[in-house]
Amino acid sequence: MVIDTLKILKYPHPALMRVAEPIGEISNDVRRVAEHMINLMTLHKGVGLAATQVGLNWRMFVANPLRIEGGSVVYINPTLHDFSVQTAKQVEGCLSQPGVSVKVERFKRCTVRAQDVYGQWFKVRGSVFESRVWQHEADHLNGTNISDRAGDVHRPKKKYKQRKRR
Repeated sequence: MVIDTLKILKYPHPALMRVAEPIGEISNDVRRVAEHMINLMTLHKGVGLAATQVGLNWRMFVANPLRIEGGSVVYINPTLHDFSVQTAKQVEGCLSQPGVSVKVERFKRCTVRAQDVYGQWFKVRGSVFESRVWQHEADHLNGTNISDRAGDVHRPKKKYKQRKRR
């Protein structure tokens, strides 16, 4: 696997519609991919990135909702549970659909259970924003994209440069 060539796929790439498979052995390749995904997410000013978004059919995502330097977390084989009763609609963007914003209703809070890059299981209750990011990334792992959840879709107006007449 050539990790340095991984790039963020754009919708409607077929890999974005696949349901990801659990990761068995957490190898050095998995750790290197996770590190590369964190770099891609940071470079593109994202708060989360799923393995399916870089063309890998793996149940893994990385997230750094607060964009804190060194604050990115790798979630391998994640499951979400303990959803709050309350929901909220918020506008979301996606690195695989640049320029598109969609109003998505999600549970306000949830808990994630996942493995870290060393295979250790951990469980965390998320803040409202962390929970939204986790649900967005878990959607990717299940082949769901924000346009599938579209309530209100907002696309920026295209800017056209006027040609100078000669």
